[in-house]
Amino acid sequence: MSQMTISAAQLEAKRERLAGLSRTMNKQIGQLEQVGNSLDTMWEGEAKEAYKKSLKTDLAQIKLFFTIISAMLTILEKIISLYKKMESQNIATANS
Repeated sequence: MSQMTISAAQLEAKRERLAGLSRTMNKQIGQLEQVGNSLDTMWEGEAKEAYKKSLKTDLAQIKLFFTIISAMLTILEKIISLYKKMESQNIATANS
């Protein structure tokens, strides 16, 4: 089993980076949806319906992925908070 050592500050930096990438991804999802909907006018008949269905499915999967990343950010925030709390308790114990 491997072991990893990381400080609260390092973990916070990683979380902030992920949060930034997540915000960028959310903007790009919106742009993709706009472009995808505008491309909808290029198709007719069955091709149009197939395109719309495919776009809807793809966007749903992308949005689910974004939701999972958002949940990960929430979990990381809780981990950071707990880490800092335990670190403070350890310092208090060492100083007593």
